[in-house]
Amino acid sequence: MVSIDGLQLNVATVMTLLHSFQFMLGLVLYATAAVIWFYVISLAPIVISYPSLVGLTFFFVTLGGWWIFQEKLTSLSILGILMILAGIVTIMMSHD
Repeated sequence: MVSIDGLQLNVATVMTLLHSFQFMLGLVLYATAAVIWFYVISLAPIVISYPSLVGLTFFFVTLGGWWIFQEKLTSLSILGILMILAGIVTIMMSHD
């Protein structure tokens, strides 16, 4: 058994994770996101790619929280998301 900061891992725990649909789905989605990210940064400058990634992450996490967890969106949070999206568009337009 291996213990890392109080997390104890043994063969049974690892095998349970590997047979978990949610864990494997998360692993596949993470790997897919990494491949897409590598592809994007091979096409576009990092000064465009990274701010777009971070801004779109805020957008999609907020959207997911509203849709999946029924979190309340205030007018200020919607305004903030719109400003982030406007910033992404501005960055993309400034690097033609």
